[in-house]
Amino acid sequence: MQNSYLHSRLSSIQKQLIAHHEGGSPSSTSKGREREDFINSYLEKIMPPVFRFGSGEAIDANDKVTGQLDLVVEYPLFPSLHQPGGKPRLYVAESIAAVIEVKSDLSTQWEEVLSTAKAVKDLYRGWGGNILIGDERFAKTIPVFAVGYEGWAKEETVQSKLIDSGVDAILVIDPGIFVANELFSLKKSFQGPWALWGFFTCLYLAFDSIKVLQADLENYA
Repeated sequence: MQNSYLHSRLSSIQKQLIAHHEGGSPSSTSKGREREDFINSYLEKIMPPVFRFGSGEAIDANDKVTGQLDLVVEYPLFPSLHQPGGKPRLYVAESIAAVIEVKSDLSTQWEEVLSTAKAVKDLYRGWGGNILIGDERFAKTIPVFAVGYEGWAKEETVQSKLIDSGVDAILVIDPGIFVANELFSLKKSFQGPWALWGFFTCLYLAFDSIKVLQADLENYA
């Protein structure tokens, strides 16, 4: 049975996010503010303080680089380097729990998401020593989430976009659709305000999948 109190709170958050988007500028310059709204209005207020959110580029020990990533969710106790005088950070592949691409409209910006997903999936993650893994698939790949304030209106269409895309989960805030691929082994999709809960659930799974981490950071030098 769905919890009515949780549904009510999720509905309020969904309405707030939609209002932020509708009140913003239609130009591409609003992209940064939308990312900020998504963090401030949802993620940072819901996720535990151990999560750290940022943006920047990711690299691996084989000298590959992704290009700019909208949002990066970090594991704790890993280094990431800030840009002197600016906010963008440089992340090593092993430090990343998830990458989240946030777009105004996924249906018109999908090619941008695909390009980023490919760059992220091409990164190598090297682990040394002993690690305790809840699901070893998360040790090999960085989960990629695509979030759109708007996008496709039908769940079947959203589901089809996951196929061979490199994207592991999609959230369309308005009207509220969340689907994920087999990486997360969800039993169902989520609609309406519950789409936000599905997103949170999978983000938690990505973060919690690796309990103890020891990376071969010396390989970067």
